[in-house]
Amino acid sequence: MFSRELIAPLVDILWDDADATAEWTAEIDEEEQLVHTVGFLIKETKTAYYVSHTVYLDEHEQLTWNGRIRIPKGMIRSYTVLKEAG
Repeated sequence: MFSRELIAPLVDILWDDADATAEWTAEIDEEEQLVHTVGFLIKETKTAYYVSHTVYLDEHEQLTWNGRIRIPKGMIRSYTVLKEAG
């Protein structure tokens, strides 16, 4: 049965993304690369948040996801819970 209740918290994380180049250069751009990630919080550890764009409960009521990203807590500038699960 389809439920409109969230099965995982919906969060908005503003964080300083890592960046890289693949070209010869003698300059470094030290500007922050601030990005927003909005999605379902599927796990939190001491060092990171794990967020997914798609979640569902499988036939055993286990949270299952697709499109996961791990965001290290040291890169986070703000963390907002947009809507709690349930």
